[in-house]
Amino acid sequence: PKSSFSGMTVGEFAEKALFGPLSMKSSFIYEAMTRIVPNRATGYEDEGNGYGVNHFYNFVGGGNRRVYSTVEDYFYWSENLKENKVGNSTFLDKMFTRGKFKDGSEVRTGLGLDHGSFMGQPLVGYGGHWSGFASMYLKFPEVDLSVVVLSNNATISAAGKAYDLAGIFLEDYQEAPSEAGPNAGGQSTERPSTIMLSTEQLKSFEGSYFNYESGYIRRLFVQEGKLMYNRLDAGESALSPISDNSFMMDNTPFRVIITFKPNAGGKNAMFVQVEDE
Repeated sequence: PKSSFSGMTVGEFAEKALFGPLSMKSSFIYEAMTRIVPNRATGYEDEGNGYGVNHFYNFVGGGNRRVYSTVEDYFYWSENLKENKVGNSTFLDKMFTRGKFKDGSEVRTGLGLDHGSFMGQPLVGYGGHWSGFASMYLKFPEVDLSVVVLSNNATISAAGKAYDLAGIFLEDYQEAPSEAGPNAGGQSTERPSTIMLSTEQLKSFEGSYFNYESGYIRRLFVQEGKLMYNRLDAGESALSPISDNSFMMDNTPFRVIITFKPNAGGKNAMFVQVEDE
């Protein structure tokens, strides 16, 4: 449908206001199921005994899950965050500004970008997971480094791959360890390696988890070979196993580790650690 504000569909508006001006020639929003897409990647997932196709070919819509792009085009979008060809300084300032609670404390998320740090470098970024695809974008403004991972294998951790790549380049910016040790500041600079767990093992963590202090409910379930962390009306994230009972949350610019331990009743209790807080 066309917007009453612009008179265009979201795809038409994106082409005119974003993709066209940034020379993102291979990027568009998939709005017509009859459209032929040259060089389109097919989504896959590990089914345990081999890979199978996991791809919604005829799912159309505006925005979320329907943006088609390439790593090359993503570079142009990333460069715009510093060159400001599209949007004015006010627009970019809002993207890079963290949100605040009513008490004035900051949250990690701004308008479309999450904030974090890695190996002593501040970063912004965002990730996604849909069908047989996963993605992660990291930008380190102070060292002019951007990393993007676009994968048509939903089983892998796109965030893990992105941090692995970023770590290679950020080694040149590491200071020599102090006498107090390389991790004296208390912040971990490494992303844990992921392992494979069977579907049966993943299903053992399924269920609804309630936090009595905050009042929130999180629902965990297995989908497409991944353990999913659902926030009810606030989205969901895939979890990649790093041990038999610990997981790393995918596609976040900060490290989130989720660990399960049996409670007094023998049922799983879930513990969430954000970075090293």
